[in-house]
Amino acid sequence: MGLAALVVLSLLVLAGCGGGGGNTSGKQGKTPSRPAVSGAAESAPPGQGMARDGVYYFNAFSEPFRLRVEMIRVERFREWSVLRFAVTYPDTEKVFTNPFATWVLDHSFGAISLVDTVGRKQYSSLRKPGAHDGFGSQTNPIFYYHPQTRYEGHVYFPAVPAGVQKMTVRAPGHPGVFTGVPVVQGATPPPATLPQPPENAGPTATFGANAPTGKVETWINDLYDGVESEVRSSTSSSTEEKIGLRADVLFDFDKATLTAQAKQVLDQVAAETKAKADPAKPPITVEGHTDGRGTADYNRRLSRQRADVVLKELQTRLGSAYRYRAEAKGATEPIAKEGGPDDEQARRKNRRVEISYQIKQQVTTGGTATATTSPGGSTAPPAGFRRDGAPVAERTGQIDGQRHRLRVLPLYRDGAYLAVPFELTLLGNAERRKMLGSPFESQPPRGDFGSFSVLDPNSKTTYQSVRVGGEGSFSYLEGSAGPPTPNTPFRSYIYVAAPPAGVRGVTLNAGAFGQIPDLPIP
Repeated sequence: MGLAALVVLSLLVLAGCGGGGGNTSGKQGKTPSRPAVSGAAESAPPGQGMARDGVYYFNAFSEPFRLRVEMIRVERFREWSVLRFAVTYPDTEKVFTNPFATWVLDHSFGAISLVDTVGRKQYSSLRKPGAHDGFGSQTNPIFYYHPQTRYEGHVYFPAVPAGVQKMTVRAPGHPGVFTGVPVVQGATPPPATLPQPPENAGPTATFGANAPTGKVETWINDLYDGVESEVRSSTSSSTEEKIGLRADVLFDFDKATLTAQAKQVLDQVAAETKAKADPAKPPITVEGHTDGRGTADYNRRLSRQRADVVLKELQTRLGSAYRYRAEAKGATEPIAKEGGPDDEQARRKNRRVEISYQIKQQVTTGGTATATTSPGGSTAPPAGFRRDGAPVAERTGQIDGQRHRLRVLPLYRDGAYLAVPFELTLLGNAERRKMLGSPFESQPPRGDFGSFSVLDPNSKTTYQSVRVGGEGSFSYLEGSAGPPTPNTPFRSYIYVAAPPAGVRGVTLNAGAFGQIPDLPIP
């Protein structure tokens, strides 16, 4: 798959901000030289805490440099939470940018986000309405990172529920993902209005900072995962579930009479629904969908007949404790584009009956409401902090006519998800990419690696990339694409729905690199 349309803003912002853009502000008229970056970026040595070295860029035209980032802890307060971190420039020359900026005018560290992989939520930094800067540590446009100085900072987030003990942290640039960051009860909130550290700050320094005041914008996004088999698909979060049943499995062509196989499928769906659906949050909604063949009236009538039949079967199995609603959508809400080279496959996907409901919650001893079951099929404890490990597979592929190498690093489970870390390199004497882009975008383009998925070869079930946000506007739980420099490896990752605990090996569907089989899951 080739590079999708490149975003013009990428010329102005930091390369590779997972979950945000970057800041190009620097001291005018002075561009310090930087040491060349070669070979894979390596994690900080043991003993440095939860620290990773990563590749960063001043902008899309600059040479890469490294920063060491350490995630210390998340402190929970009544009104908000605070992530404490540290940044060190490990080389011997100065850098004049804030690589954690979210937008062009952002001089904060607001692009960092927190992920509760068990509760299936992402927490974005707090900020004033309409502002780019996040609350917490700040830098100014001419700030320099002094070599070997450890700068400590913090970012404000919405209050994290009491039951959460570890979180995953997404940071911009290419250090990889930080798992297992501890969450503790905060004692004293960090002070505000500190001065900027001096240029020659010594071995340690503290960034200047502000604190949340006035009206504050809060973003907590649900995480949605998708699972697809030959019989059904599902899209789930911690609060809602949508199951799509293939109409070709439930009904004969052009009919609304259930097949023999349909009854077995509906038995399974009813059992799941009884275990998960919240009777206090009705209704269970059943929608009928057709492909684009036929007239609108015909398709609407057929879709209504099929929805009514499935609703009746569920009602028979679940009883009167639930309320139900049937809807006829006809061909108005396709999930696959018809008329292309895969027309018949697209039409088969569009012919479906969707069952959706709100998931009942259970309250933990800490007062946290969590879903009774995992949407992807298996919820593990949150992952501890980990190094990437040696590659388990390697492939090369063409992106926009340029040769790239993909090295897949060891997969691991993190809460309700499966983390797929990897390293990507633009090879050889290729022309440097002048703009940053997304080599593996899904349709429509929503992220860099959204088309990645994993396949359980035994059950033929595909576990799709995890979305941040609902259907209207979303991104993916991923690292970002880049850098544009040839022969400079960078780390990234994608999270997918976790297969059941018994699945020990999967095939990675890796976009331009094809299928990569036999990847172990610990």
